[in-house]
Amino acid sequence: MAIGKIVTYGIERLRTPHRREDIDAAMEEGMMEIVPRLEKRTHYIATFANVITLVGLLGTIIGLIKAFTAVANVNPAEKAELLAASISIAMNNTAFALMVAIPFLLIHAFCRRVHRDRRQPGGAKISFLNLAQRMTAEVRQRAAA
Repeated sequence: MAIGKIVTYGIERLRTPHRREDIDAAMEEGMMEIVPRLEKRTHYIATFANVITLVGLLGTIIGLIKAFTAVANVNPAEKAELLAASISIAMNNTAFALMVAIPFLLIHAFCRRVHRDRRQPGGAKISFLNLAQRMTAEVRQRAAA
């Protein structure tokens, strides 16, 4: 995961003599490397989800057209059964498309939120830096005691 990679940059910097600014710079470097790769293709997820939804709708419409065309050309005793079977096929197209599209829309929403949060003052980075600073202070106190 990208955040894990960014934190790894910070942890690697902790192993050497460090200052908070050094760790911050290392994590910023990691963000500059990773984030563009993540943002580069995020829009494809939304496009794919929208196209899948439209393909499902198209399948539904084609199925309904075939259903009503078929019903028009059969004897009255078979109409109800043929219509029900044809509508079932049309609705299955919609259901399948939604089962594929909804997870992609949720993934896209999550990715957009991550990108939006990344643009705000690096919350995860600041939390990590504060934690590293507290841990370093505790280690120094123990060593002095």
